[in-house]
Amino acid sequence: MKIHKIGHSCLVIESGGAKIMVDPGRFTSGQFGVGGLDAILITNNGPDHFDEETIKDVLNKNEGVRVITNNEVARELSNIFVDAEILSDGARVKIKNLEIEAEDHAHETLYEGVFTPHNTGYHIGEALYIPGGSLEQTRRPVRTLALPIGAPWQNVSSTLAYIKTVRPMKVFPIHDGLVNTHVWHDIATNVLSKMGVTYIPLKEGEDLDI
Repeated sequence: MKIHKIGHSCLVIESGGAKIMVDPGRFTSGQFGVGGLDAILITNNGPDHFDEETIKDVLNKNEGVRVITNNEVARELSNIFVDAEILSDGARVKIKNLEIEAEDHAHETLYEGVFTPHNTGYHIGEALYIPGGSLEQTRRPVRTLALPIGAPWQNVSSTLAYIKTVRPMKVFPIHDGLVNTHVWHDIATNVLSKMGVTYIPLKEGEDLDI
């Protein structure tokens, strides 16, 4: 599996003959012009994960691309005449030879009374889990975790506790468009090695093979 980090939460993943994009939101522009896509996965409707203009552009450049998400995002997509496939909690779908499984987990709360979106995490094959905006325990083992590190609803303590609960073998950072990643990378490298977890400081524009 090859992972290309466009930036923040936006990834392009190639495996099993499939090429998928995850969470093309407003915090990045590298998703514009990406071709050869088979599917787009969207975890939630936060603007850093989902942007209507981005979706329109990607669909225009990728004929026949499938858009896979939860029912809340699908309703918003219908407003721009995009028919999305709803992947409900626990359901699986195959994109060529790559299987995707959905896990609904509550989005973390920013502040009492502030709306929190319906959040769906995705297991990508057997190799990768993308949690969107949640730090809840997964229902199945995780080999490599795409780890949110810079959301306004999280801190270092809650993030490390999440890793300790999920117990992945490897992690790399996402949701990092708002933070000084150098500070987090230093903390992660020192702490996670003691937990037996390999931390990979994947940066915007870089590739990772897992």
